[in-house]
Amino acid sequence: MDQSRNSDAVVSLGWHRRACSVCRHERCEEIEGAFVGWRSPAVIAEEYGLADRATLYRRAHALGLFEKRRRNIRADLKSTRLNS
Repeated sequence: MDQSRNSDAVVSLGWHRRACSVCRHERCEEIEGAFVGWRSPAVIAEEYGLADRATLYRRAHALGLFEKRRRNIRADLKSTRLNS
């Protein structure tokens, strides 16, 4: 049996929000902003008292934060080239 994770799998957001320690964290928006802003997931997890970086990755996969993160770096790179 193949136990590999399907990155295209649909996540139940209701279940995710009940189980996710980031969703329930009082500083959830700061955590998400740090991730989207390309801070180290391990450092974010330590700073906000999360179990580990996998906690943050689960949220990122469930809520599509990787795409936001990619757009964020593209915008920064584009801005850097325009200002050079």
